Amino acid sequence: MGTMTQVPIGDVPKTKNDSERQATALDRYEQVVTLRTVYPCMLLQEIGDKVGLTRERVRQLLKNEGLPTRHHDQRQQYECLQCHTVYPHHRTYGDRQGFCSRACRAAYRQIPMVCEECGVVFLRRQSDVINAAKHGQQHIFCGRLCHGAWFGRNFGWATRPEDMKKGHRRKRKYNYDRIVAMRAAGKRPREIAKELGITSPRAVSQVLSGVKRAQKGRYGDGQGC
Repeated sequence: MGTMTQVPIGDVPKTKNDSERQATALDRYEQVVTLRTVYPCMLLQEIGDKVGLTRERVRQLLKNEGLPTRHHDQRQQYECLQCHTVYPHHRTYGDRQGFCSRACRAAYRQIPMVCEECGVVFLRRQSDVINAAKHGQQHIFCGRLCHGAWFGRNFGWATRPEDMKKGHRRKRKYNYDRIVAMRAAGKRPREIAKELGITSPRAVSQVLSGVKRAQKGRYGDGQGC
């Protein structure tokens, strides 16, 4: 029997098929890298279908090259109309307008306004501004305090000094002085209400609270009610 001589692996001659196979593999490798670089939104399966490789093989080639294996999902990314932050599709707030949060949606629908009384810039909802314009509202205020100050200056007692001299004032519903005196005597609001014929003891408590606040100077010139 003849003896078989062992040939080193490096000395095995390459055939024509091996050369073509290597050239085809190199060409596919370059195509995979090019497709991932040029089209970052393509899926691994889409790249494999174009090149003729499986999805797993495409992932291996990209990993060896140091390229991202996950596609950039640009088709499902949105930009917030308020803060211009890019966010995924599942955080969409609104029907057709994209916002990254409810706070951005509320801020986008607010309009900066200037208070006519104090000059402070404040935000107001767009729907409120439109409704006010429909009803013919011409004056804009930031709150009730500014609205009350403006109304009192233009339509209050200061505009009718002759009425103030005559003592034309609204008649009080309860006798404040008597309620305060009875409370100073140690009677409870329930007892005061029963004696004066007041329906609710809470009304007596509100009167006493108002007198107390007025004595502290929170209203007007600090005098009692």
